[in-house]
Amino acid sequence: MRLTMLTLCGSLLLLASSAPAALDLVASDDASNYTNGTEWSGNMGFGFQGWVFRESSGAGYAGHWLATTAATDLNHIWSLPEYKAWGTYANGDGWQDVVAYRAMSPGNSLAEAFDTLHVSIENGPIQVNDPPRRAGFTLRNGNADGSIGAYQTGARLEFRFIGGASNYEIVGSTTNDTGIGWRDSGLHIEVAMTDTNRYRCRIIDAATGSLLTNLVGMLKGTGSIDSIALFNQDTEDSEGHVYFNNLRVYKHRLPTMFLAK
Repeated sequence: MRLTMLTLCGSLLLLASSAPAALDLVASDDASNYTNGTEWSGNMGFGFQGWVFRESSGAGYAGHWLATTAATDLNHIWSLPEYKAWGTYANGDGWQDVVAYRAMSPGNSLAEAFDTLHVSIENGPIQVNDPPRRAGFTLRNGNADGSIGAYQTGARLEFRFIGGASNYEIVGSTTNDTGIGWRDSGLHIEVAMTDTNRYRCRIIDAATGSLLTNLVGMLKGTGSIDSIALFNQDTEDSEGHVYFNNLRVYKHRLPTMFLAK
């Protein structure tokens, strides 16, 4: 059968639309990139803008430090060499908070299907109080970072554990119970956009490498995901440090055979 040019072009478009997307690593950072004493700050790795920290003032019970395995409650989300992670603490008298803001560099935002962000989190016990203590991160449109409370400004997705809750949860347009109970072994979390308003979230046990869940849901708000905010809200417990690490962003591209020459 003879193919007309229109038929051939249509066939190529069909193949391109059904071809799996490849992913390019456009931004990456982890705690082992930092050697500045006991603190993580500045702009290491690549593809991100610098860190901005907002912490409760006064009593000195909220802050951040560059953790190693000398912190006995740091388990499986460290990066090599030197077994480091980004540590936060928020405890002591009164309500204490610490938030670490990080924006993607221009062009590296999550904006379309297959764009993916990876981050690791590990939290110790979180006290049960009123108001509830919590730890986690938000993925946000824009990068409001002028205050502690700005961590929810422009939020499209929040991953968190609340003191007294049974499981970790994901908050988009609705709350998605992950079915994963509290653990201090650490979690690797991969959030991928499936279109401009939907996400898929894969959660992996950092200790075993096993896939714990693969959830889908609707994002809240509108716009691209331009920044992440890591938060620790008065987790209180003496072993209630919250650790983060392995921050990466992947952007999708069509396989080379489908790209215009």
